[in-house]
Amino acid sequence: MLSIGASRTFQKHFGIGVREWRVIAILGDQGPANAGEMVGPAAFDKATVSRAINTLEELGFVERLPDQSDGRKQLVRLTSSGVVFHDRIVPLAKMRAKVLESALTAQERAQFFLIIGKLRAQIEWLEAEELKDRRGGG
Repeated sequence: MLSIGASRTFQKHFGIGVREWRVIAILGDQGPANAGEMVGPAAFDKATVSRAINTLEELGFVERLPDQSDGRKQLVRLTSSGVVFHDRIVPLAKMRAKVLESALTAQERAQFFLIIGKLRAQIEWLEAEELKDRRGGG
């Protein structure tokens, strides 16, 4: 529900969806990263992150470069256009988050983030178990 609203807003104002925004936000916050490193923070699977990267590359907002520490991987980083785009979107994203969070008391926000953290950890565990099963290791 929250992603749909954010996606509509970002699509309307900036021509991208929430998955592309999450990749831009991660790269803007953390710097260059490979797709696998963005999976957890983006809360998407690797295929979704890869599609978002492809879209952003077509738009000229990201570029790929070799990962010097692992020749099998590519790092993704914001282009200068991507940095400008990121800086245009951040105020809207922060405002949306602030408005949404204002519906909760401080205690409710703390509980909400605790619950979300627990669910994320459980999802990561579940996905790891499913991956083991697919590889025949479970």
